[in-house]
Formats: sequence, structure tokens, C-alpha cells
Amino acid sequence: MRRAIPVVFLLALLASGRAGAYTGNELLSACEDREGSFGDGFCLGYIVANLQIQRSFGMRCTLPVQHEHPQGIVVKWLKDHPAALDLRASHLIALAYDDAFPCEESAQPPASPPAD
Repeated sequence: MRRAIPVVFLLALLASGRAGAYTGNELLSACEDREGSFGDGFCLGYIVANLQIQRSFGMRCTLPVQHEHPQGIVVKWLKDHPAALDLRASHLIALAYDDAFPCEESAQPPASPPAD
């Protein structure tokens, strides 16, 4: 059931035509809604769906298997970087996680072989 929630949110975003078009301001506003509200659920679903997409496309070299508060990581980063709030929320989520869980040299994905 927990895995289905991000998929449902992602499908809802795609159907709305706004997938990836939310800004940091909009995401922060949703994340600051009271716990259990629609905005709070949207925030969690949007963040988790973005993280799963990043992982499935190999865009993250490391990511904790399980952590308790994905919203906390993103909200803290957004509040610490107010000048970036007009950028796409999906990009800001990636930046927040890059800061929170930086790649280690040994964890870098292998380089592509040179083209013939």
C-alpha cells in the first residue's frame, strides 16, 4: 500500500498536466499545511515520487533505503535557500537530497565506455 501512494500521486500529477511544473514555493506551501491535510499528503507523495523516479533513472548515486522524514529534508533545504523557490520543485528535491546525502567517490556510477 505504501508503494502505491507515490504512484497514485504521480499519475494524478501527469493527468493534471502539471507534472514537474510545481515550484519550490508551491511545494513549501503544501508541505507546511497541517499534518493529515491534503497539502501534507501531496507534499509527501510528490517528494517520494520524485525520489523514486530519480532512483529508477539512476540519477542518484546513493539514497537511504528507508528514512523517516523525507519532508523534513526538503522543507529545511527550501527554507535555507529562499532564492531558489521559483525553480521547479522536482529539481529542488534533487538538490536537497544531494546536500543531505552527498555522493561518495566510490559510489559514483561507472563512466560510460568511450564511443567507437
